[in-house]
Amino acid sequence: MSDDMTIILNAIQGLREDMERMEGSIRGDMTKIEESIRGDMTKMEESIHEDMGQMEGSIRGDMAKMEGSIRGD
Repeated sequence: MSDDMTIILNAIQGLREDMERMEGSIRGDMTKIEESIRGDMTKMEESIHEDMGQMEGSIRGDMAKMEGSIRGD
């Protein structure tokens, strides 16, 4: 095998190794992003449930006031 072929094969092997490292890095980044999104979604869901509970309480209070007003309380 000629020196040129050896150089080319070594370069190809180096590129392959670089691509494998990049793939691992990208997979790690994607996992971090996915975990972050899941955390954000959980926080949003909790916030929505809390807001809905507050709105429900407010609506119940308003309805009780209206009912009392209609009755003449």
